[in-house]
Amino acid sequence: MRGKSEPTQIAGVAMSVIGLWILLNLQFATSAESAGELQMFDGTSLSGELVRLETGQGLVWKFPAARNPLVLRPKNLTTVRLKATQGPPESFRPVSKLRFKNGDEILGNLISMDGGKFEVETWFAGRLKGRQETVEAIGFSANGYRVLFEGPTSLDGWTVGKNSRPWKYQNGAFVAKGPDILGRDFGLKTSSSLEFDLTWSAAFSLTLTLYTKTVDRFDYSASAYILYISQGGLTLQRVTAGQGAVLLGNAQIPSMLTKSSVRFEIRTNIEDASIGILVDGVPAGRWKDNSGFAAKGGGLVFYSQTDGPELKLSNMRLTALDGRYEPEISTNAPSTNDVVFLANRDRVTGKIEGVHDGKIKVLTRATHLEIPMERVVQLVLAKSEAEPVTHGPWMVRAKLIGGENLMLDIQQFQNGQLRGSNANFGSVELMTSSVRQLQFNLNRPTSGPNDLGLVSPESLSIEQ
Repeated sequence: MRGKSEPTQIAGVAMSVIGLWILLNLQFATSAESAGELQMFDGTSLSGELVRLETGQGLVWKFPAARNPLVLRPKNLTTVRLKATQGPPESFRPVSKLRFKNGDEILGNLISMDGGKFEVETWFAGRLKGRQETVEAIGFSANGYRVLFEGPTSLDGWTVGKNSRPWKYQNGAFVAKGPDILGRDFGLKTSSSLEFDLTWSAAFSLTLTLYTKTVDRFDYSASAYILYISQGGLTLQRVTAGQGAVLLGNAQIPSMLTKSSVRFEIRTNIEDASIGILVDGVPAGRWKDNSGFAAKGGGLVFYSQTDGPELKLSNMRLTALDGRYEPEISTNAPSTNDVVFLANRDRVTGKIEGVHDGKIKVLTRATHLEIPMERVVQLVLAKSEAEPVTHGPWMVRAKLIGGENLMLDIQQFQNGQLRGSNANFGSVELMTSSVRQLQFNLNRPTSGPNDLGLVSPESLSIEQ
């Protein structure tokens, strides 16, 4: 019972193993009502709420088990997850997807590009201006980019199996430690892009069923597409009800043999019955179903088939696409010229002189062209070296509830506002309610000492 007993003092900047045990085993420290979660490199996870962040003082974290808020330095932080509540308004329909050389990616509406500068309208920060040389590529969707899912933040809406060790939600990820299914019906009726980070602890086998009617089990009799993923490669099959399975293709992924985590992107184009897969941004394969698109449902099912290894799915995003041709950047990036990819699969090579009034002006070797925007699916800008990024102590990657991510050198997080500097846009201000996650120490391996990096150890007075 809380009362007048003296608090237990945990002294010293370095948190002892005993102190961590006390913190992590207090029942009220993991309350489901907590507004956020803070994670350290050593795996320590503290529920609570980010009160404020100022570079001169530290990160102030309201932790239910501590008498006073914790004040932390960033050196051993890996992730701060926030309870984002404000997403894009229904009226905002982004038709442009901008990808930058530093890894930033945003959805918005390109207003103009001229004189080495560009302007884009966003839902999270209004109109932003930047330098054209920082842009890697710009995709265009005639019907607009619709993010159907971005997370995870819980198991709500997902179906898990009835096995003894089912999929669980933990620290911003879906985690499996044994054979089990994880499914959800998104009602997919259009082409789509599914992105996720996959992390594993040992050799594994994972299947992903795409566009299935059955989301509560692994159903080999329903018309769908099944992707088999192992540590060394992948295989894609078409399954047709009453007819069985047909192999569409396979690919070896040697890089996965030396890693424990990769990022997948699976682009399904219903219109031309093709599925393209990228691993860490590199195309692994693109296969066309010559019999036409066979799947009959709108759901996804992950099935962990191995007993023992831990699998994690995180940073997931499912986006509805309009099905137009979209080339892979890494295979088409030019060295000295800009490239305009058209919906009919033609391309124009030259120099983009400007984007105005719904038209793209391109200077080719032969002439000047003006191309209507509705004919364009992607601009890939001339390849150039990205400016080196200095990862200071407060450099973070901010992930927004709408699926965007921005690298920010944070200056302040307080009173509902996040203010920082971005290499592409300069000074940026965001509503904290739009931010889902802050990732710290971007170039540091995910291991470290049991040091919380406390500015004020006395704040760790634990009430008995």
